Amino acid sequence: EELLLVLFPLLAHRVLAGDDDIAPRLIDLDDLEREGLPDNLIQVAHNATIGSHTVIAAQSGISGSTKIGDRCRIGGQVGMVGHLRVGDDVAIGAQSGVANDVETGTTVSGSPARPHSLWKRIEAALTRLPELYRRVRKLETAVFANTDEDSKRKTLS
Repeated sequence: EELLLVLFPLLAHRVLAGDDDIAPRLIDLDDLEREGLPDNLIQVAHNATIGSHTVIAAQSGISGSTKIGDRCRIGGQVGMVGHLRVGDDVAIGAQSGVANDVETGTTVSGSPARPHSLWKRIEAALTRLPELYRRVRKLETAVFANTDEDSKRKTLS
C-alpha cells in the first residue's frame, strides 16, 4: 500500500486549506479528501497555531493558545503548557516538557525543557550521582572526625 506524506494547514482543531500553518500527516492516497485532525496522535488545543513547515512527531500535546513558529521540529511525546510562544527554527527533543517560552533558533530537551547542551550535562551527571554522594559522605566523615559537635553544626548549616 502506497503512503504519501501530505502537509495540511492546522489552526486549533480544524485542518484548513491554504499555505499558512501546517502540520504533517501520514495518510493513504485514497484519503486525500478527508478533513480533520491529523491521525498521528497529536493533540492540539483551542486557539493554538502552528507555523509553516513545522513538523510534530506522534503523541505530542499542545495546550491552548500556544503559538509555534515556522520551521520548528518537535519530537515525539512532547508536552507544552498553554499560552506559550515558541520562536521560529526551534528544535524540541522527544519527551520534553515545555513550560516556558522558547526563543527563536533554540534547541531544548528534558522536563522541564532546558537548553540542550545543559540537559546533556545534567543527564550525564545523573548517572554519577550515587558515586558522588558516597564520595562526599566519605569526605565529610574524614573532615569532621576530629571536630567537636558545635563546630560540625556551624559548618553544616
